[in-house]
Amino acid sequence: MPYFVIHAMDRRPDGPAIRAETRPAHLEYLRRVGDKVKLAGMMLQEDGETSAGSMIVVEVDDIHEARAIAENDPYAKAGLFAPCDVRAYRSIRPNSGRKQKRRRHPFRTSPPLSIYTYSTALKS
Repeated sequence: MPYFVIHAMDRRPDGPAIRAETRPAHLEYLRRVGDKVKLAGMMLQEDGETSAGSMIVVEVDDIHEARAIAENDPYAKAGLFAPCDVRAYRSIRPNSGRKQKRRRHPFRTSPPLSIYTYSTALKS
């Protein structure tokens, strides 16, 4: 079954307020979607604290099902997101599709890092 990435940026200036108000319903929705959700989380601004949007990776039959998941998310229904982008995704991770032992992220105890900082840290 293919993977799809739901990439949804918060709209401004009231995005953080909408996100805070709607978060419990959003989390419950993701629980109901269940095993189709492979990865989900909040994207952050460069300050590492302020919300910028959401990214959700789902494993579903087709892009129509992925779009339906995006459209029915309580965040989307509350108007949190600017237009949402849904795209097919191909994992290049070795052994993808097989259950793997969960590893602790090497930066787990550090504050959130921007993509630039994270990639720089990996090079050192």
